[in-house]
Amino acid sequence: MTSTQPTNIAIQAPTVDVSGKVVYKSGPWGSRYPARKATADIIVTDTTGATSFEGSGETDDNGKFRAKSSFIAFAFSQITLQIHEDFTGQDFDLTLYPGLIGPNQGPQDVGEIVFPFEPEHSELAWVNSSAFKDTQNFAKALIRILKSNDKRVAIDLLSEWRGTEQMPVEQLADDRFPRVTSVNGHVFKKPVPKGTQEERLRAKKEDERFIRERLKTFRPIPLLTPAQKLMKMLSMSGFAKDFPERVAKSLSLHGIASAKAGNATDMAISSLERFSLATMTELESGQLLRRAVTFLQKAGNERFHFDTVTEEAAADASAVCALIFLAGFMGKNNAEPKISFNYWHEFSLGAGVTETRPYVKISISAGK
Repeated sequence: MTSTQPTNIAIQAPTVDVSGKVVYKSGPWGSRYPARKATADIIVTDTTGATSFEGSGETDDNGKFRAKSSFIAFAFSQITLQIHEDFTGQDFDLTLYPGLIGPNQGPQDVGEIVFPFEPEHSELAWVNSSAFKDTQNFAKALIRILKSNDKRVAIDLLSEWRGTEQMPVEQLADDRFPRVTSVNGHVFKKPVPKGTQEERLRAKKEDERFIRERLKTFRPIPLLTPAQKLMKMLSMSGFAKDFPERVAKSLSLHGIASAKAGNATDMAISSLERFSLATMTELESGQLLRRAVTFLQKAGNERFHFDTVTEEAAADASAVCALIFLAGFMGKNNAEPKISFNYWHEFSLGAGVTETRPYVKISISAGK
């Protein structure tokens, strides 16, 4: 007679592996704007009511995260995913178990989580120090200036980084040397480098040395929206003297401006009125923005392929409105705009404390 010995079976403690995407509540910043500076913490509550932190993950540039727990005790009654906005400190709790997931079921996607707060910095633009959170009122403010006798304006556009890209090596040198846009009243289709041929050859050798040194410390720059990219290209090459008239003609021919005739300022006002009525749904569809950027490219003699990004519709529309406004303002006041791009912005946390964050800040000034 043989006896059977009991077999010891190792039972693995439960774990949680969860992923998803965090977006802010719908508003003038967008209907599904990603929370890029958030942390997703896994909180476990045991049968006595005590809680413990068991794992976390951070959201990326698209608001996506993955959080994995360590082995957790068997005697648990609830598992919570706590979304924490790093800058404002706001929290939102989502019950995972019981309900959405079960432990030890491998990677599980909980889908899109709506964080019921505004983005940490929801301002899109400032006009002469007045802040605007939506493109409609921003466009109306620009219309008021064009209808007034104001000879000077200062505009700031602000948008969060949505990713980075490497700057083309050639552009490192291009940034150093200004371009000539016209000579004796003749406007060049393509701006040319300043100086004689000999000076340009000498500059090319300096460029090579400059690029080698610059690449040692070069950091990626943020991705720009199509209209922001166009604005940077125009600011680098210089706005042509006939830019206002070209913009007016293009916007009128292609139906962005409702007015059929008029000067550059009239066309700008009419086009901005169109954007003052555009809803976020219309902007996010991409059709209006794609048309506007395409026709502004043509007017500015610049060409590049682009795709509209739903999450960045508000920032892109703000830059479109600013370009249309500049055409009208230049035509009315013969003012040459000055534009600067800064990829880091200092925010006040109160009590004299500040923090520098990765934001695209475009500063525009025109007039005297």
